[in-house]
Amino acid sequence: MGCSASVPEVDLNTVNGGMTTSIPGLTGGVTTARTGYVMKEKFFSWSGDDYKIMTDTGQVALQVKGKAISVRDMMVFLDPAGNKIAMLQKKLLSVRSTFQLYSYSPNFEGQESTETEGGTPVYRYAHIEDVIMSALGEAHLKKYETSNDEAALVPYLTGKVQLSFKFKVRVHKYGEKEATVAKIGQTAFFQFEGASTYAIECCAGIDQVALLAFAIALEKIKEEKKG
Repeated sequence: MGCSASVPEVDLNTVNGGMTTSIPGLTGGVTTARTGYVMKEKFFSWSGDDYKIMTDTGQVALQVKGKAISVRDMMVFLDPAGNKIAMLQKKLLSVRSTFQLYSYSPNFEGQESTETEGGTPVYRYAHIEDVIMSALGEAHLKKYETSNDEAALVPYLTGKVQLSFKFKVRVHKYGEKEATVAKIGQTAFFQFEGASTYAIECCAGIDQVALLAFAIALEKIKEEKKG
């Protein structure tokens, strides 16, 4: 695509993302210090959307299983024990690329389920939406914290794909362009399509499931803009 865009350096040990809640029941869902992940896309996959996510210390953090028969890029997130914790799904008939992240338990008192996954109720957790005028891909992540109404979404993150030979994203606090809180990028230029490896690092105060879902959604948005 061209030379990499200049991105201000930031010490992720010294900043905080300001997120305080994560998927219900997930231990350690919000980072307490700088944290790194390696996300590997599974090459032999019926759905083409299977990922294994490790921490930078080699521990399994999450697995992502795509649904082979799905027109909405549906992916289920599993904890290290294999329990379903979240589901990411593309929203149909939307003017811009939009993804909804769901949990399997209510996220606030009185929250009602709006969708099901395999007959199991799921609950609106986060909303990821593309910025229409972005050339390479830019999206906002907002969370449902008090209502299922999109008008009540709480904004947290903006991710912007950088001008680079490799897939590279800078994530900053919503509305604060200089407040970098995470970085996402392919680990090498030459990678098999559908079998890429991504390095992800973030500061303290980041909802790990939301960030990892955000990384996957941004990569898909980038591919849509290319095609």
